[in-house]
Amino acid sequence: MRSFATILLAAAMSACQAAPVIPSQSEASLTEASPAPAPTLTQTPSTVSTLEGAWRVAGIDGADLDEAYGIALTGSAKEVWWEPRCAFIVRSYHITGTAIAFGPAIGAPKPGDMPPPVCTIAPPPKMAGVLRALDAANAIERTPQNGLLISGGGHSVLLFSQ
Repeated sequence: MRSFATILLAAAMSACQAAPVIPSQSEASLTEASPAPAPTLTQTPSTVSTLEGAWRVAGIDGADLDEAYGIALTGSAKEVWWEPRCAFIVRSYHITGTAIAFGPAIGAPKPGDMPPPVCTIAPPPKMAGVLRALDAANAIERTPQNGLLISGGGHSVLLFSQ
């Protein structure tokens, strides 16, 4: 009994479906003569105004950071650094539009001054590439994957928010 009811229900539903619409000759020629314009995708780069927050280094000089360790950077409104802060791997930065400039850390010792005490921790080997890219950088842009590409002087570093 149940299968008979299912068959009746299926038949009733198929009878309710609308018949396909076949365009008339004049409608068909109108459609063919004026195809719909292809959608244009305009992507304007979103301006990056700060490096505040926690960042994961995903790439250095165009190559993925594919190591057994990760490199994380922390940023404030004026500086970016590698933890532990006592390692004194710190750069100040300034962003204007799509331009970025890095410099010595705010309050960094001047030549001839005694440097602050530093940790006895060694930075990861790839940190040298990160610093080289930051020191040479003059441009910053947001990638389609929502990362930050900082580049210039033939070097780059790709960061993703953590």
